[in-house]
Amino acid sequence: MIRRPVWFHIPAVRQPGTSRSVLIPTCRPAPWPTGAEFDGIAEPVAEGGFEAAVDIMTAIRGAKTVAQKSLRWPVAGLEITGSEAARAALAPMMDDILRAGNVVEDGLTVSEGTAPEGDRFAITVTLADTND
Repeated sequence: MIRRPVWFHIPAVRQPGTSRSVLIPTCRPAPWPTGAEFDGIAEPVAEGGFEAAVDIMTAIRGAKTVAQKSLRWPVAGLEITGSEAARAALAPMMDDILRAGNVVEDGLTVSEGTAPEGDRFAITVTLADTND
């Protein structure tokens, strides 16, 4: 890896009266976290939450791109249909998805149903008419 050698040499300064370079103390790398530091983090309730969130955000961003709208453009309606397991995996991240996708209040509909083959969800994104 090239990062470590570069990290150690970029912020170097010369010691007065010598040809040695020393690092600025604030730029020293922090030690890697240990496994014990992660003990307090709860395990996910359902597997696949990250992948589920990526599916929804990809659909939202794709709709905005096709419509040539800014990523800040509001989403008036977001309909998500999927199995109970897929919806359970998505639930812990839903608030973040709604904020990141700029989905208007009461613009979300989540329902039980089947997704197209090979997909986790059937997703319909309706963009707002104006950017208010």
